[in-house]
Amino acid sequence: MKEKRYIMMVGAVDDQLSQVRASLTETMNQKNVITQWILSRDGIDAIGKVDNQKFDAMIIDAEAPRVLNADFLNGIGRHRNTNDCNIFVMSTQDQEQLHPNLQKYAFLQKPLQTEILLQGLSEALSQNLKPSMVEKFSVDVRVINALIKATMMVCQNYGLDQVDMEKPTPKLLELPWQGQSGAYLDIRSQVFSGGLILSFEKNVFLKIVSEMLGEPFTEIKPEISDAIGEISNIILGNAKSEFTSYGVEMTLPKILSLGQTIDQPAGSVSMLITFGTPMGKFFLEIIAHPRK
Repeated sequence: MKEKRYIMMVGAVDDQLSQVRASLTETMNQKNVITQWILSRDGIDAIGKVDNQKFDAMIIDAEAPRVLNADFLNGIGRHRNTNDCNIFVMSTQDQEQLHPNLQKYAFLQKPLQTEILLQGLSEALSQNLKPSMVEKFSVDVRVINALIKATMMVCQNYGLDQVDMEKPTPKLLELPWQGQSGAYLDIRSQVFSGGLILSFEKNVFLKIVSEMLGEPFTEIKPEISDAIGEISNIILGNAKSEFTSYGVEMTLPKILSLGQTIDQPAGSVSMLITFGTPMGKFFLEIIAHPRK
């Protein structure tokens, strides 16, 4: 017999959310789970609907009408039917610009990265399923978002004024990491176990190092090759406040050599997020280990 999971969407459903809805339905069907979507046009409509149904996940468009209504802001996380609900907030604004009551939830920047929302919803809806139904991998969307946010902020602070994130794509672990300068660290949270590779193409790395050290560099020389470790530490330091609340543990960054591959447990999978700049590209590779 199939289990059922209820999801509320507060705000309009555009093409991206329709894609997430279709993909999630297919993903959860493979786990013998039916997904039921309830649409709410605004915050007040949502409050009325949670009186009659318990929800497993909720997506809130921060720009939807009456989301800033006091009844919605104060009640949505405390209501008996949503107090243990997994809530995702999406907005064109930065997370710090949102109402404080919305900042505590998993945040997704618009335009939406559909793969990240899909992973977060799949993880949320897989909680408390029978063991045979539980997904093999667990990715904490909050950790990924914190990494993306901190990486973009640090790179912009060091001279990369224009940074555009491309669509995340799967990556074969047998392939070497991207770029000419990279670092790896193990990362673990309450629901995530895996690794992270941060890497840069030559010109992007040289631009950041030149800004950091206050002198121009045109080649990756031995005296600056280990700066990738310092860049990684700065990024992780900026994400530390969010990581701490998620129970994240990390190792120190390990500098990678060109063409190096990282041994991972059998069955691990990898997602590559590419960032474009006028100087070239840099990359976040997030590796998920299978659950034991």
